[in-house]
Amino acid sequence: MPLGFRSSQERRIIVHFHFFKNAGTSVESILRAHFRRRFATYEPGGPAETFPAGALEPFLEKNPNLAAVSSHTICFPPPARKGWTVFPIVFLRHPLDRVLSMYNFEKNQESDSPGAVLARETGPTGYVTERLRNPGERTLRNYQAWMLAQHLAPAGDDEALLAAARQVIMELPVVGMVDRFAESIHRFNRWLAPHFPGLDMSPEHRNSSALSSLGVSGRLARLREETGPDLFERLEKENRIDLELYRLANERMGRDDPFIQES
Repeated sequence: MPLGFRSSQERRIIVHFHFFKNAGTSVESILRAHFRRRFATYEPGGPAETFPAGALEPFLEKNPNLAAVSSHTICFPPPARKGWTVFPIVFLRHPLDRVLSMYNFEKNQESDSPGAVLARETGPTGYVTERLRNPGERTLRNYQAWMLAQHLAPAGDDEALLAAARQVIMELPVVGMVDRFAESIHRFNRWLAPHFPGLDMSPEHRNSSALSSLGVSGRLARLREETGPDLFERLEKENRIDLELYRLANERMGRDDPFIQES
């Protein structure tokens, strides 16, 4: 049975998987505007940690009034509990566009975190090179696939991770795309509104930057220019799985979604 369609007459919950630098602040703002006190964010640990969906269940149990929750650190899949119907919101982004957004975000934030210091002191080439130096660094290596499907694939098996992440993308009722944000929000609204009376999600993009007007192709050209072709090509190889997921999500957005019924 497709995700978000488990039979339940009791509790309906939207879970937004807030992948870092994937328009999550905008999605949270939209959910907060509608649900108000029935919306919350939840992070059970530090920003560099990740947790299985089971870590979210006690929080939802203690807050039975919540109808929507967002988390940076809870990994897919959604929690599965008898009596709950969970509606997942996931946004994907071109992985190298996401790298550029990460760099600019960390460079410009007023913070002494290791990432912010690295971005300010080394520039884009040093930032990417240093973060890729650690083989366990996930944020610049197929991060989206890992957040979606790490529970389904043996560690270190890229082919299994790709197959598992593709399966997740195909089973999601709706997949959002950062560079098609307005269209994505309209699709989510058409899917969710029948289950959440009065829901009217309207596109509202937060945390946009001066690079937004360049479009994906322009930003990728900027990243290639700033890092050099060799490092750019290495990033492409390191994100082979996420690039395939981005292609697949674009393909899905290009056709009608069978889970969505026109009103």
